[in-house]
Amino acid sequence: MKMPSNIADRIQDKLQIMVCGPDELSPSHFTYGGVLPEKEAREDWQNTVEVIYRLLKSGLLLLWPKDAIQSDKDLLEFVQALAQKDPFNNIADELQGKWIVPWLGPLLYTSPLCKTLLQKYSLDNYDAPVCAAFIEEVESIFEAAGVSWSNKPLIPISSEPSTSY
Repeated sequence: MKMPSNIADRIQDKLQIMVCGPDELSPSHFTYGGVLPEKEAREDWQNTVEVIYRLLKSGLLLLWPKDAIQSDKDLLEFVQALAQKDPFNNIADELQGKWIVPWLGPLLYTSPLCKTLLQKYSLDNYDAPVCAAFIEEVESIFEAAGVSWSNKPLIPISSEPSTSY
């Protein structure tokens, strides 16, 4: 496994939830959420953007409505919007109705490829521990899509610090 264990756990956990529970989730569900210190919140935000981008780019996740992304340019614009909008500190924006997009929609849902992969490793339940073989196959899919996991972000988040909780 090349990716950090916390990222592997997040990917497997979120995909399992989507297969076992609600069919689709908003991007905000991919964060760990809660009240976090500034540094940890920014790391979580960056990791969430990276995970969503790679899962969409690789075809493991899709967006609903289906016409939300019709090209690589649309995908990049969507993920860059996530990278510019702090998911943890938008109270002023939320009061003005600006927070709704992109963290609350469009929705993410699992592709047939993702469902097949989860079934292959018997990960279609909530209680499975991180499966190294599953994560290694996800990493291979990422690599084939040109979005291999690395410690350097592909889509850096906004450099503006948020005003911490």
